[in-house]
Amino acid sequence: ARANIIRASINKIYFFEKHCHQTSNRNELFRSEAAATLNYWAGVRLLAKQPNEWKRDYPSAKDPLNKALNIGYHNLAQTIRTLLKKTNLELSIGVLHAPKARSEALVYDLQELCRQSVVDKVVIPLFSRPKTRANPNSSKVAALIYERMKQDAYYKDGWWQLADIITDQVNHYIRASRNNLIWEPYRYDWSHRTYKKSTR
Repeated sequence: ARANIIRASINKIYFFEKHCHQTSNRNELFRSEAAATLNYWAGVRLLAKQPNEWKRDYPSAKDPLNKALNIGYHNLAQTIRTLLKKTNLELSIGVLHAPKARSEALVYDLQELCRQSVVDKVVIPLFSRPKTRANPNSSKVAALIYERMKQDAYYKDGWWQLADIITDQVNHYIRASRNNLIWEPYRYDWSHRTYKKSTR
């Protein structure tokens, strides 16, 4: 039954993704994105063996899974923030996240590219697998994220370290925004065939 529910959530995510490609209405795009997000976290709850009342919570989460996710996303955001600070782009102006004073919408937009491949891929197994299920502290999660960044994923025409993919995507966005070009974001494939452990 659990597998069927997860499969249903995946199918709904694909449905909303298709709708995002078909609509040119900004509000409809955001509604579809929000609906896909709800289904994604519903699947994560089941994969990570969380109680029915579990929901995604930030920034002051109390439960171990949300805490671990928040630590991972914080580390990922720091990486992207460091890359962006080398440019003169205004970080408060993003694409998806609404611009707000003292907010870094662009950091969070670019973070979306690798939340699943860098953070979720590491954190979810800590709760889904009996041998690894635990209450991970910040140091452990940070160390796992650091190691994950050194792993390879298939990108463009070969194997790239995830850290290098992030750098290339940020640079690609910068070039596109400065030269009024189309930016095609990185799309991670969850398949085991598309990533391998780094041998560098």
